[in-house]
Amino acid sequence: MRVIRLSGAVLAAALLVVSPLAAAGGGISGRVVDRSGDPVPGAMVRIECVEGGAPFDLVTDERGRFHAPLPGECTPRLSASLAGVAGGSTAPLDAVPGQEVELRLDLDLFADRIEVRSALARDQVSAREIRESFARDAGDAVARIPGVARLRKGGLAGDLVLRGLKGDNIAVLVDGQRLHGACPNRMDPPAFHVDFAELERIDVAKGLAETTVRGGLGGTVNLVTREPAPGFHAELQATGGAFGYQTETANASWAGARGSVRAGLAKRRGDVYEDGDGVPFTALLPAGNPAAYRDRRGDRTAFDVETGWVHFAIVPATGQRLELAFTRQDADLQLYPYLAMDAILDRADRARASWSLQRADGLLRSLAVSVSRVAVDHDMDDHLRLSSAAAAPGWSMRTETEASVWDEQLEARFRGGWTAGVDAYQRGWDATTRMVGAGGMRVMRSLPDTSLDMLALWARHERPLTPALRLRAGARVESAAGSADPALADTALYLAYHGTTATSHRDTYASGHLGLVWQPVPAWELSATLGRAVRPPGPEERYFALRRMGTDWVGDPGLDPAVNHQLELGLRFQGGRIAGNLDAWYSEVDGYITVVEVARQQPVPGVMNPRARSWANQDVRMWGAEASVTLDLGAGLALAATGSFTRGERDLDPTRGIVDRDLAEMPAASGRLTLRWERAAWLAEAEGVAAARQERVDASLLEEATPGWAVANLRGGWQGARFSLLAGVDNLFDRQYREHLSYQRDPFRSGARVPEPGRAWTVSVRWRV
Repeated sequence: MRVIRLSGAVLAAALLVVSPLAAAGGGISGRVVDRSGDPVPGAMVRIECVEGGAPFDLVTDERGRFHAPLPGECTPRLSASLAGVAGGSTAPLDAVPGQEVELRLDLDLFADRIEVRSALARDQVSAREIRESFARDAGDAVARIPGVARLRKGGLAGDLVLRGLKGDNIAVLVDGQRLHGACPNRMDPPAFHVDFAELERIDVAKGLAETTVRGGLGGTVNLVTREPAPGFHAELQATGGAFGYQTETANASWAGARGSVRAGLAKRRGDVYEDGDGVPFTALLPAGNPAAYRDRRGDRTAFDVETGWVHFAIVPATGQRLELAFTRQDADLQLYPYLAMDAILDRADRARASWSLQRADGLLRSLAVSVSRVAVDHDMDDHLRLSSAAAAPGWSMRTETEASVWDEQLEARFRGGWTAGVDAYQRGWDATTRMVGAGGMRVMRSLPDTSLDMLALWARHERPLTPALRLRAGARVESAAGSADPALADTALYLAYHGTTATSHRDTYASGHLGLVWQPVPAWELSATLGRAVRPPGPEERYFALRRMGTDWVGDPGLDPAVNHQLELGLRFQGGRIAGNLDAWYSEVDGYITVVEVARQQPVPGVMNPRARSWANQDVRMWGAEASVTLDLGAGLALAATGSFTRGERDLDPTRGIVDRDLAEMPAASGRLTLRWERAAWLAEAEGVAAARQERVDASLLEEATPGWAVANLRGGWQGARFSLLAGVDNLFDRQYREHLSYQRDPFRSGARVPEPGRAWTVSVRWRV
């Protein structure tokens, strides 16, 4: 109730304070898109009155939208442009006040897309690229970006790894609002709770610039949902593929000058896949292993997920926009060979309300306020594994979790390049684990009604110092309070392994960044950014507690926040037939939170094991580089290459079990080479993807080296105005291989190293009006 009152107060106060600022009278609104219909953020829209007067300019927001008031007697004439991109301008368009307009830039659908990203200084995966990649989830789709890897646990729900950072080190958002799963083992990573059919694009901001606004240790992934185009539109899509993969989606939308509505349904299912040797992932472990599946055959469902959503928007006055959105996701049985249990239920609800104001002049240029809530119920057990064979309930271990997060945002953009805001969230997380043994059933509150509440103030500024030199800076002050219910917490485990019974902690800290961007000529841009980012320990890292046979699993209530000091250097070039990026970075993270094995510090009644897995702060160094280049070969051909590598090292500390200098779970060096032909409605693409051998592993956690690998993919299709057909084959030569991030250690490790699927074909048909 406290959260509801706070959220309502934030929204109501913003409406009361700023409503008088909204301009009365007629106005014009719309969006800028490229040739494929994808929105173009950061485009310049020029508006002038046919009757005369000075023109004025607007910049489209992250959805490609713009709103502007108009003088009393004005017939608006609009044009749009994107600096530095061929085809990046439109012919003037005469409109009617109050009309919703669409300005379409004549951008090449493949070669120019890299240039668009360069102009925005961020990486993107558009809805079209998601469709053409045949990705099964967000982890698959975003892994195409250099510096981003995917952690596979099964057929679906891959977790994101950004420059070696994962979990709470990355801020994962949907439409700018925080998203969290419920499973302590991240069976349901945040991005799993958004279906592809909802998405317009995925924005990936590597580095510290976006952490000033939304927090995180070194990067932000924002899943942006679709924006309705003017008029009525409907879309049906069906996809089928190897290993029983099927999707059916339906989308419908309408948008006019005074508002819009969109709704959709999606169903995604698949069977157990086989690797390149024809082994189903249910047969990875030897038959005697307790985590092995009872039924080792591959002819069973591996995941089945249904998602529905509805979104309303109204324009109460010129330049204002009020939005309401709700999404429900239901997932039944999902198999995870990566772990010793499978999900038997996952229910997620997302709700969001937002209000925004845009103005063409004055001190305040835009204001946005939003409130959202995500709630997830997650249930997992081992009823399909050998470990449950003799258990009376049909399972020997089961964990039921509930998680929720309220998120409140207020952001104001001012004249002169200043932006400031308030960022707040309240995260709740509770888990109960039941384990059946010789002495009967033990019930443990593994996450004892934990919470993490955060409030932050932030500001960001960007302005030109000279015609060729721009300044970018930001600062954030944050206070976070974490707690666990002392009546439910297993404080005996905290005391035995960490010498404390604390169940609450507050952290206050500051972060920020300072950067310069130098563009000596239009085709070249160089940038340098130095910054600091901080993130508090998560509820599981401080308060998780689970007594197990042989080795306990316990959080450390005394953990400190992790502090990242990072230097980033960037080079971007575009001109003629070639465009590319090169980014290098170096980080020193004080108090990086990682998994270690710890010894019991003192005897405590009831705590029998001598050792436990836990979390610890340690000082680490991480560095790496990413590169991408696109070459237009003419005649509809384009060649693109990307590559990246990441390294991580830490200081040795044998007293805390840190006896290996290499940081665990670092992605291997990898690259991608793509040759694409596109002419009129036809397209064809051949792609090679490879990764080097990864030998830099943490031997103290029994992490193993991973061999290098290379695979080939093919795809092609035809896309008309209303109908499109796409087909492709991944892993064309049916290679057996594993990515390095395919093995989870604890607390419910299975011991299986999960391979990638073997040869997999996919066909997709889409119809739209």
